[in-house]
Order: sequence, then C-alpha cells, then structure tokens
Amino acid sequence: MQFGRVDNPDKFDLNLPDDHPGNLQLLQRQAATKQQIYFGGTKWGKKEWIGTIFPPETKEKELLNQYGQLFNSIELNATFHRFPPESWISKWREQVPEDFKFCPKVYRSISHRYYLKNTERLMDDFLVRVQGFGDKLGCIFLQLSDKFLPKRMDDLTRFIERLPGDIDFAMEFRHAGWFADEMVTNELHELCIENKVSLVLTDAPGRRDVLHMRLSCPIAMVRFVGHNLHPSDYKRIDQWVAKLKLWQENGLRDFYFLMHQTNELDMLKSLQYFAEKVNQELPVNVMVPKTHE
Repeated sequence: MQFGRVDNPDKFDLNLPDDHPGNLQLLQRQAATKQQIYFGGTKWGKKEWIGTIFPPETKEKELLNQYGQLFNSIELNATFHRFPPESWISKWREQVPEDFKFCPKVYRSISHRYYLKNTERLMDDFLVRVQGFGDKLGCIFLQLSDKFLPKRMDDLTRFIERLPGDIDFAMEFRHAGWFADEMVTNELHELCIENKVSLVLTDAPGRRDVLHMRLSCPIAMVRFVGHNLHPSDYKRIDQWVAKLKLWQENGLRDFYFLMHQTNELDMLKSLQYFAEKVNQELPVNVMVPKTHE
C-alpha cells in the first residue's frame, strides 16, 4: 500500500493522537467476554519467501498453509481485484489453521466504480461468497476511494443500513473531507455506531488526518503503513500495543493489526516485534512468527 508513504518519516509527528473521548464508554457498554488479537500481512507468499520466511522445502502450493503457521490473519486483497469464485474460498479455507481469520476486501466495482450506489445485488452476492469461509471469516472491510466525498452521505447511509448485523464489517475513508469537518465526522461516527460498523484506523506517516482514533463498535482494525523498519516503526508499534492494552481492559473484543511494508522480510520482522511486545505488555500468549533465514 503506497497510501500515506513518505520519503522521510523523521519530518512527521508520528505519535498516536489522543483517543476519542467516547471510546472507553462505548467499549464498557459492550464489553466482550472473549477477546482476540489477530495480525498478519497482505499476501501469503511468493517463491522468494521460500528459504527465508518459509522453510526451504516449501512447495509453491503450500505457501498459504505456511503463512498460516506464522500469522493468524490476512488482509485479503484478492477479493478486491476479482469477484471471488467459490472454488477459491473453499480451497483457501482448508489450508489454514482453525483459529485463522481472513479479512476479505470488498470487490472494487462496489467501492471504486459504483461508489456504493445501486450495488445491492452485487454486495449481496459478495457477502454470500465470503461467508463460504465459515468460522474463518474475520472482519470484512471496504476501502472507499479517495474520490468518495461526504456529499455521498446518503448513498453511504443506505449501504450501511443494509449490511447484515451478524457479520463483522469495517470501512476505510480516505478523502480528507470526512475528518476535516466535525459535523461530518460526528454524523459518520454515529452512523457506524448505530450499525456496529468499525471505522478502519489507518496509521500512515503521510496521512495523519485519517488516523481518527474513533471506535464505533468493540472491533478495531489497524492498517499500519511501515517505513522499512525505520526506528519510528517500532515506536509506533509500541504505542499501538499500549492502546490495545487499554482498549482490551475496557472491553474491546477483536483487534486486527494488518502490516504494510514494501519488503516482506520487514513485514515479518515488524510483526515479530508486535507479537513479542504484546506478550510482554498484555496477559496473553500470542504466537511469535519465526524466520527461516
């Protein structure tokens, strides 16, 4: 993901903004009895990963299975680029461990071609397909185009209000207008609270305006844009682990931490650090992915 990448992160204030004042109250009202931490990247492998991230004897058809031994979630971009055939989903579902969660990205025609308008049938078909993941379906997320402006609030409202209440769903807003006007932001926030839709938290050095720090349900999805293991990457991860600890203490149910790095080994090392830090700071024992270099 190139969104929000910068040449020199030292020029930016990369500290997490303060929490929205309503976050803890919202979590405490909906406190979860079962809490989960999911983390992963955006692809499950290339041949070049064999012998570095994956064992030397790994076959190409085993890449997803090996990925599932290291991480327990993935940002599934394949469903954004192509409407997913049932055969894909059934095959992928069988290759990962029981506790693994796929986070499928909504098909781009819905979000970037039709801008949510008159997409009811297409979206219904998409939801039917991805429910084929069964209990391995995590939080579905929809990335809106940076051309999707607040003037489309009515289309957005109709779209969100049709979403089934038994599926976890998150939305990423990229146009600055959604967070530049407090009235617009509050209207968006209330719409998502009412329909239990999570607002994706995009932590990108060059787009701090979209790091809104608002929770609208007991699910937080963080899309983290790293900078090739620059020292700021580690500092930012530390801050997210501290935030995760606070939110879980107050009732957060699921936390998704999805890593974007230009180099896959940097992705692995970033998530190793994240997992180690989580185990140090929280009363949990998450799997720490190991390299085969």
